[in-house]
Amino acid sequence: MKRIIAAVSVCIIILGCVAACSRVKKIDGAEMYTDAGGSTLAVQTKENGEAATNQDGDILIVVTDPNGKPVKDNNGELATEVPDIKEALIIGNRIEFNDYSIEIPSGWSNLESLATATIQKDNSSEIIKILQPEESAAEVQIRYEKMIDTLKKSYPDAKDYTRGLTLNDTTGPLIAVFIPDASGKSVFVGYYIIEHGDNTFVFEISADKDIGEKFDEIEKIIASVKYKK
Repeated sequence: MKRIIAAVSVCIIILGCVAACSRVKKIDGAEMYTDAGGSTLAVQTKENGEAATNQDGDILIVVTDPNGKPVKDNNGELATEVPDIKEALIIGNRIEFNDYSIEIPSGWSNLESLATATIQKDNSSEIIKILQPEESAAEVQIRYEKMIDTLKKSYPDAKDYTRGLTLNDTTGPLIAVFIPDASGKSVFVGYYIIEHGDNTFVFEISADKDIGEKFDEIEKIIASVKYKK
């Protein structure tokens, strides 16, 4: 009897999956993408296959009815809207969010991005994570400066890489330090802080080696960010 119940349960799960998948239909002029939270979006595409965007740089999704069929607007064209991207949405080599997108460059990989973009250099400990704190850039800067100062006091051999950094015509502080021996491990930690519009962005950079003097690659990746709105 238990085996019969188990078999029936499996069938129900399979049928449920089939029903759910059947609602995700292929739409001309759109490609289906699934975000990190498991939601499938019909992203409008151009003739060359790239994601279509509005004047603010937002990607557009095709509006569908409960049966997964595309909805037309008053002109008979596909109705579109800007999605609310709460979990990472990867399209091509970019990770999309509501306020920005960042390129995943060659030699780097997405590292379980969920509510924030996180990428890691292949076969390396180098990681870049984008944070969006609610405080102003000035308030965030004070907080991280205090943290880095505490590290420098705790480790007298720490190498300070704090400086101003200008990328894409935007200047912000890079607060960074390399500690050769932190409890037996080498640690590099840095924070590049900027404001764009009403948003504060913090690029958290970490590694288990000194990358402070070879920061060009990190700078190029940060410069690849496209801010929206």
